[in-house]
Amino acid sequence: MIRSTWYLLFLFSAVATTAGCNRPTTAAANAAEAKVTEAKQAVPVKVAGVVVQPSNRLVNIVGTLYGNQEVTLSSQVEGQIESISAD
Repeated sequence: MIRSTWYLLFLFSAVATTAGCNRPTTAAANAAEAKVTEAKQAVPVKVAGVVVQPSNRLVNIVGTLYGNQEVTLSSQVEGQIESISAD
């Protein structure tokens, strides 16, 4: 039952993916080509020289940060840690 569901899902995905791969009709292709030709026309642009200057990117925000997960750490015995032998 589960395999047939996965098989149908895969088959539907493959059909949906390949359905969008058809070549456009000639009228649609001509319209798309006309839009590309219009987009290729020159556009006037102003150019400015490069200037090095400091940038202030300081943002003051007040808030509270919370982690996605929370863990409680505790020891099994009482005492002080004398050394940690690992990084």
